[in-house]
Amino acid sequence: MSYSLSISFKDFSFKNHLILFILKELKIKSIEYEKDIDFVKISKLDIINVETSQIKFHLKDGGRLLIQNMNNSLPRIFGGKNDIQDVYRIRYFVDMNYPELITMGHINDDLDETLQNEEDVDYFRQKKGFIPSYVEIIPNPNYVESAPGMDMIAKGFISIESLPGHYHQMSYAEKLWFGSCWQMYFSPEYYKYIPKFLFDEFQDCCENKVFDNGLRKITLFNNPAEYDLPENRAKQWAFRRAVGIDSIAHELTKQANRIEPKNLPVIITKKNCVKGETKVTIYKENKMIIREFLDDGITMVFEEIRNVKSSSPFDFFIKRLFK
Repeated sequence: MSYSLSISFKDFSFKNHLILFILKELKIKSIEYEKDIDFVKISKLDIINVETSQIKFHLKDGGRLLIQNMNNSLPRIFGGKNDIQDVYRIRYFVDMNYPELITMGHINDDLDETLQNEEDVDYFRQKKGFIPSYVEIIPNPNYVESAPGMDMIAKGFISIESLPGHYHQMSYAEKLWFGSCWQMYFSPEYYKYIPKFLFDEFQDCCENKVFDNGLRKITLFNNPAEYDLPENRAKQWAFRRAVGIDSIAHELTKQANRIEPKNLPVIITKKNCVKGETKVTIYKENKMIIREFLDDGITMVFEEIRNVKSSSPFDFFIKRLFK
């Protein structure tokens, strides 16, 4: 099995240190750097002195890593098809040396990383070999049976909202990633959108570690190769629902063919706040708890608890919303 990783940073002041670490600890087949929109090969001795926005390392076992510092994204190291031991080495390096610079990150099985955001039914089946029972296939409204040209149009597509590992990415401001996979990093910048107490209270995982600088590392299950076990898929869903990821991510991002999730126990919004900047609505038993926070995601400025008499939290929410 091979793995993908993506770790983004506030700045790349340590880029040369990272390059030297990769050259020393990983088995490099070749190196390329971006020059005039093309990639050009370069030697290990010369790579440190090159000014470029992208450096690509091809590893001897087939893995690949990119060090990227471009204007339209945060500085990051990312790649796929990597051996898990190489991933562990890179993770240990950043954990021990630069946790204060990490903004976000996620590590996952390489194939699962791709398929959990894949809408094409045929491609999914080809790569995985089958369509899991939890995958929801939605009819394509543009497909008309027996109409000319329909052989070029898919009958349906996968709703990524039915996939426990799907993710959403902000294309502006902090450019944060919102998803759920084996291992994840969340800096305090996330508290602007997901208040801190929601992360603190999440315990359905193997690790919920907070570094001295406030960086949080969450590991959902022990073995990254066992991502497809039902109990581990359940942990992915548990994390999404406990911290309200999909409600706030949908508000912050746009996507075609999106199916809104139902019966969310936690709903987060930046809209229609009474006193704060972020509103969290929690449905628990027969109560609805509303809390508002400042943008630090820590300072609570409003709280209200209401009794709920409804068949489902989502039904009650919709009735209140359109009352």
